[in-house]
Amino acid sequence: MVTDEVLERYWPTETEVQQAHQQFEQIQTYIENEFDREARLMGSLAKRTFIAGDKDLDIFVLFPTDIDDATLKDEGLDIGTAVFDAFDGKAHIEYAEHPYTKGQIDDFEVEIVPAYRIEEGEPIQSSVDRTPLHTNWVNETLSADEKQEVVKLKAFLKGQGLYGSSLRRHGFSGYLCEILIAHYGTMEALFEDAVQNWGQRTMIDVQSHHETLPDRLEQRFENDALIVIDPVDPDRNVAAVLSDENYARFIYRAWQYQQDPSVGMFETTDPVIDTDAIREELHARNDAVVIDMERPDVVDDIIYPQTRKLLDRLTDELERHGFALFDHGFKITDTYIRLIVDPQVETLPDRIKHTGPTVFHNSEHLENFTQKYDQVWVEDDHLTTIVDRDYTDIMTFLTDWQNGDLQQQGVPNHLQEPFADASIGTVLEHDEDSWLRFLMRFLHLR
Repeated sequence: MVTDEVLERYWPTETEVQQAHQQFEQIQTYIENEFDREARLMGSLAKRTFIAGDKDLDIFVLFPTDIDDATLKDEGLDIGTAVFDAFDGKAHIEYAEHPYTKGQIDDFEVEIVPAYRIEEGEPIQSSVDRTPLHTNWVNETLSADEKQEVVKLKAFLKGQGLYGSSLRRHGFSGYLCEILIAHYGTMEALFEDAVQNWGQRTMIDVQSHHETLPDRLEQRFENDALIVIDPVDPDRNVAAVLSDENYARFIYRAWQYQQDPSVGMFETTDPVIDTDAIREELHARNDAVVIDMERPDVVDDIIYPQTRKLLDRLTDELERHGFALFDHGFKITDTYIRLIVDPQVETLPDRIKHTGPTVFHNSEHLENFTQKYDQVWVEDDHLTTIVDRDYTDIMTFLTDWQNGDLQQQGVPNHLQEPFADASIGTVLEHDEDSWLRFLMRFLHLR
């Protein structure tokens, strides 16, 4: 049975759990002895909903709420730095609402996160303050069998590229997976309901906090396809970061699994590179264009949203000028950002039909339009003419757009200089394996 094989592969062993807890307990003892602060294990290890092989230790250092924010930040970073020094680890500072320390200790990826100690119902001072409440809720709510279902679901989402709530991924968080299993009981029941009943907007409220959403939450969640009310915070949508596309992709992948369940759907394997297939597909689509620019020294949580915004602005302008696209996308590494646009045609006719005012406008509008253009006729109830296009080939448009006023054109601030210096060329000018694997996925050849 597929699910038995999945659990055999992805459910962590007791030895693995014990080794992780032993590493945590050593760090916990050090923090409590050296700094007299409470250290608690959080994340999927604390809930036993982690996938075998994951080596993440999320350690929260809890502070009383009467400590000011600056002290929490400073002491939190001091504790984190001391931990990595004491255990011969390598660390760096990451930034969320509070800065925290992250790095490697032995085989484990360790985070030392300062947070306020709050009880359920008390106001939070930052989003991480909810995490201990989330951990308590999951451990009090999910049975051992349901935790296995969570691991199956996480493995499936990872295999489909849908796991992770970062601004890079826009997918399903671990906590969202846990709530969905608490609601449905099994992964298969979740898939069945998603395929049969989830619509363009779906709401799940496992704790029945709301009979109907109040107006203030309707406004807050109006752009969210999936609304999953946080069991410990009735005003929060746990699925808020999930993109509409990934929501739709999940429903489709769930349907595919129902049609033909396989262990392969849980595997995160890279596609086999087939350069000939890439070349043939690109040629059949009139080829694509790549804008290659240097990545600025900016964290993922800034660079990914700004890259999406840049690509949205660019594709809007392309389509406004008549360049309909098969698809568009981007790839970001530590060194570069590449935008790819895949136009349905590279060259457009010199002229385009232009629709003017209706004949029911006043005579001034009719006179102005008729005097401006030589060829004017009525189509339906509009005056119509033929005009010269601004651009007939995509490369000229892209070059002019690149050389324009990038701030006025809506290019995000961190990308204005890299975009101005970018090279614009063809897809297969770049041939490193990671790029070719990206193209296999982008062209749906995997």
